[in-house]
Amino acid sequence: MKVLFVASNPANESELGVDAEITALQAIFANVHGQPIQFIVQPQAIIENLPIVIQRHKPDVLHITAHGSGEQLSMRNGAGDARKVTAELLGGFLADHRPTVIYLNACNSLDIARGLVEKTDVAIGSSEPITNRAASAGALNFYTAIVGGKSVGAAFRTAKTSVAAMQDRPVLEMKSADNVRADKIVLHELPELIAVLTQKDLGRERSRWNVRFGLRGCPENTVQVVFFTDDDEMIRDRDDPSKDLCQVHRRLPVNGIAWSDAAAVWPLEDDMRMFAVGVTASSHTFSVGSTVCVALEKGLAGLSHDRQALSKPIIERLRKAT
Repeated sequence: MKVLFVASNPANESELGVDAEITALQAIFANVHGQPIQFIVQPQAIIENLPIVIQRHKPDVLHITAHGSGEQLSMRNGAGDARKVTAELLGGFLADHRPTVIYLNACNSLDIARGLVEKTDVAIGSSEPITNRAASAGALNFYTAIVGGKSVGAAFRTAKTSVAAMQDRPVLEMKSADNVRADKIVLHELPELIAVLTQKDLGRERSRWNVRFGLRGCPENTVQVVFFTDDDEMIRDRDDPSKDLCQVHRRLPVNGIAWSDAAAVWPLEDDMRMFAVGVTASSHTFSVGSTVCVALEKGLAGLSHDRQALSKPIIERLRKAT
């Protein structure tokens, strides 16, 4: 995920107060699970350079903080003067790149957001004047929800509520392109445990099934993942329980998934808690937790219809045996 934060304030207009907001967003984006987020900041952007910046970075989210007045934003040009920017002009900057989200943090920017939905999936703007504090709070809540794995729709509702609490009315609005459901758009997926039953176990009547675990959505530079459980029933060697409680994976992810060794399956007869801890080449660590049955349900999506059909009854049996 890549966020381009553009703040543009003409010399003769009131300050936007973005310094604290940028610092807070940097902290949010620096502490994320899963794929790192690129946060590109243009705190004193000038309008004539904006097309170059957009094409260079090709952001998933284009965030513009500026003054707004109905159908125009007031942005700074190279001389420091105000330049009136319409939705049509901004849309022209997006001829070769379509962001997923355009977030206009500006007063009275809803009409501009509405005019941009042909150039993006989702556009967010304000239907009325908005204070700097409320605008900043809305943005911080939006991006906190996004990095927490929430959909764009859910993140917007969180932002809208926070702005309404500060302004006593819901001034933040969202417009979506045709056939786009904001609740289905997830910009930042969190790492999650998945699992599959070994194919030789499927369709057979037995009391114990072999399960292989994977970690989906882990950073591309993940160099080690430790899969483990805290279930006492898995311990056979009390002198060295690590042999029974954990498996170590030391290969780079393939297609975003770090799988445990194909030969190192877990023989299970009921549901139990499972965990994974990963470390990246840059020494970033992350951890996730789940249960076996939830991980198996999440792993179904990558299987053929036949394997899904054979797996589902076994998952229910494992769950009921707990």
